[in-house]
Amino acid sequence: MIPELGGAMRRLRFATSHGFLLFLALSSVAADAQEIHVTPATALTDEPVSIVLEAFPPETPVILRAKTTDADKTEWQAWAAFTTDRRGRVQVAQTPSAYGSYSGIDGMGLFWSMDVAGEGWSTKRFRTGAPAPVVLTAEVGGKVVATAELVRRSAAEGVSRQDVSTAQVRGTLFTPATVPLGKVLVLGGSEGGIADEEVAALLASRGFTAMALAYFGTEDLPRELASIPVERFFAALDYLRETPGGPAVALLGTSKGAEAALLVASMRRDVSAVVAYAPSSVVWSCICGDAGQSSWSRNGAPVAFVPPGRDPRYAPPAGFPIEPGAHYVYRLRNAPPDAAIAVEKIAAPLLLIAGEGDRMWPSADMARRIADRRKSQRDRKSQRDRVLIFPRAGHLIGKTYAPAGSTRVGGGRIESGGDRAANARAQAESWSVVLDFLRRNLNAK
Repeated sequence: MIPELGGAMRRLRFATSHGFLLFLALSSVAADAQEIHVTPATALTDEPVSIVLEAFPPETPVILRAKTTDADKTEWQAWAAFTTDRRGRVQVAQTPSAYGSYSGIDGMGLFWSMDVAGEGWSTKRFRTGAPAPVVLTAEVGGKVVATAELVRRSAAEGVSRQDVSTAQVRGTLFTPATVPLGKVLVLGGSEGGIADEEVAALLASRGFTAMALAYFGTEDLPRELASIPVERFFAALDYLRETPGGPAVALLGTSKGAEAALLVASMRRDVSAVVAYAPSSVVWSCICGDAGQSSWSRNGAPVAFVPPGRDPRYAPPAGFPIEPGAHYVYRLRNAPPDAAIAVEKIAAPLLLIAGEGDRMWPSADMARRIADRRKSQRDRKSQRDRVLIFPRAGHLIGKTYAPAGSTRVGGGRIESGGDRAANARAQAESWSVVLDFLRRNLNAK
């Protein structure tokens, strides 16, 4: 054989063999279908979810999208941009998102950062309801290469739901499938109606009997949050106490509901624990047309309250978002002493949760005032209190990994403070503390 020809043939055989091996390698990658692994596929809304992308091209950009619909049939979505590792994997809880509806490392970022596209962006609140699937899609090079679904539920299997309507009590009762760890009365804020049903359902899913109570804004209850009789809360406590599962009952309130919870606990020595999100240290005037009334009454008489007022220095231009907290801070400085809630009379331990960035009212400052007043009594009961203050969180610290929506309420006119990421972090850190606090203090009875 001619030497030059033999060398050429050897090079051809090598190239053919090398190309065949390359083809096999590429075929192997193509044969391993890209997958999105979600664990668990069905989870409670307060439960972290693991999302892992497998068998993707190594060190390649991947776009991961999430979509769901709320109770109003509004579509919510989120997205994140990742780069796969050398094995072609993305672990959402460990891999930073370079761009998207959230950035950095956050295993639940695709859930809390969901928003509404178009004109609704950053103006709406997510409406909870029946479980809706969350659809995940992964894109490489602009093409969808993998999909997955998961379902998030507010109630575990076996949790029962019962409408409650008596002469004094309107609410929804959730009962766990197991023997209750205790009972919790859940009080929403100024939104009215039977608020925070999802919170009560989650508490039942975690072993507590829980009732979400309406105290205004529904059926034959007062239309506005004005002069609400505390006896209505007393009746709800008595109703819960008569349900199976022992006598221990806790109060969990948010915002005006936290104000009510602390006030009621100062009047009833049979409350076993109080959880107050965005709490108040005083009783405020009503949220109503005639602002010269107290929010609450007892035996038909108004409970002493901080009268209405406005800080003359706060005058944003028309059309700008409003921060109610400016006026609450101003009013708090001149609050009459008898408007302070007598928290030193509360026999139960307190868990106070607030955001330093709250612009609805100064909940962090008021939480500290409550704690200081309790400590000044040198009473053992204050030793079991806990105060959680989150530096960048606002008024809307949630209890689930639900879409955080806007930090503005009232159609985008009222600024509640903080930002969505900080509120979500506060939620993640506080909810496990809430559950542990309730378990310890309700089981102690």
